Amino acid sequence: MRKLPSLKALACFEAASEYHSFTQASRSMNMTHAAISYQIGLIEDWLGVKLFTRTNNGVQLTQNGKKLKDACSYSLSILEETCAGIRGSHGKKALHVGCASSFLIYWVIPLLSEFNKTSEAVDVVVSTENDIYALFKDRFDLMIADEGINNLSSIASEHLIDNHIGPVCAPEYPFKEGDTFAGHYLLHASSHEKAWKEWARISDTSLDGSEGITLESLTLCIESAKAKLGVAITPRFLVDGSINEGKLVAPFGFWDSGRGTSFYYRNDTEKLPEISGFCQWLRSKITTMEQEQ
Repeated sequence: MRKLPSLKALACFEAASEYHSFTQASRSMNMTHAAISYQIGLIEDWLGVKLFTRTNNGVQLTQNGKKLKDACSYSLSILEETCAGIRGSHGKKALHVGCASSFLIYWVIPLLSEFNKTSEAVDVVVSTENDIYALFKDRFDLMIADEGINNLSSIASEHLIDNHIGPVCAPEYPFKEGDTFAGHYLLHASSHEKAWKEWARISDTSLDGSEGITLESLTLCIESAKAKLGVAITPRFLVDGSINEGKLVAPFGFWDSGRGTSFYYRNDTEKLPEISGFCQWLRSKITTMEQEQ
């Protein structure tokens, strides 16, 4: 038996070393911050040395940490390429797609089984990683994210859907016609901290007197709104289904934010045909579902 820390712990360490942040690593690995810290602690205990030092800007690798990062990056890349080659030699290609958890939960996952069953050449594998620079590190092949990302010559983008934003709450939430937001709890997503201010500006609505709660993700905000904990601000396409099912209402309607959600992928990737096929399929499904709602 090889004398090594667990593969899971090494993968967590590599993610933290790439982002210089346990928080970013936790998002990319779809784990909690505490779980990432625990896995890295296991490696440090096993090695008997510290791998990171904390700074005001996150965490930095120690000299021993840099040595381990180089070894991890090389070894895990070889392992990943070998597994992909074996998988591709007798079956479908894997198309790795990264996007925000909210889009993943409310759009991609409900449709994904249909695509994987009908596609003869591609299996789509999803993660909640949506860092544009991870495309350069081959962490995934395609990213779905808000528009407005800096133009990069090697990254292509395709518009997917317009973002119309508005407040939503449970039908039973104590909102009466003509009410202001004074005294109401506004649910803020840490990944969309300016969303309420943006909506207030474009809708010319005052948020004076309101109270706020910040949650880790837009998904948590939407689910908390369903649970009558407050009012969430969200793109319409994420909650159309819940509104039609009577789980949410939009008392103020939705306003065009002037932005949208797009596909992003590398121009030089060998998976352009697979990416193009999936993008076209997902766009057609979303268009059809919007027309039905």
